[in-house]
Amino acid sequence: MQIYAILLNLDGTIVASTALAPLRDEGQWQDCIANIHATRCFPYVERVLSRLNEKGVRVGVVTSSVTSYAERVLRHHRVRPHALIAYHDARPHKPHPAPVLACLRQLKMEPESAVGIGDTADDCEAYLAAGIRALGAGWNEDCNRAANWHAVLTTPVHLLDYVYR
Repeated sequence: MQIYAILLNLDGTIVASTALAPLRDEGQWQDCIANIHATRCFPYVERVLSRLNEKGVRVGVVTSSVTSYAERVLRHHRVRPHALIAYHDARPHKPHPAPVLACLRQLKMEPESAVGIGDTADDCEAYLAAGIRALGAGWNEDCNRAANWHAVLTTPVHLLDYVYR
């Protein structure tokens, strides 16, 4: 089956942002934005997403963070998705499939042509409930490997193998 769209969670999948977790948990988004320098893009993510884009694969980001924070983090790390669904864009929130389905609509993609990558059980549940294959972001040591993923990838580079096999 051909994959035409990749949906990714932001924190814990695209970027390592553990240093901002207490601020995110408290909803202190301006403080998060002021400390974006404390985040880092996981190795190879930018390169893999660029390669997918070159091959015509559409990239969407589905996050429980607010739009202002998500946009700033993505811009800071030079990640340019075709679609972004953040906290206020769809309800109910993950693990409900509504945010994933909203992202698919923005991308104009059907669930069977997409795959989702995340690090939490909520990510996995949302992807599966939306009817897309779910992959664990195993490059994050905090990835919930016990979730019902189709596979757990050890590096973002393996996403290319998964898409082009």
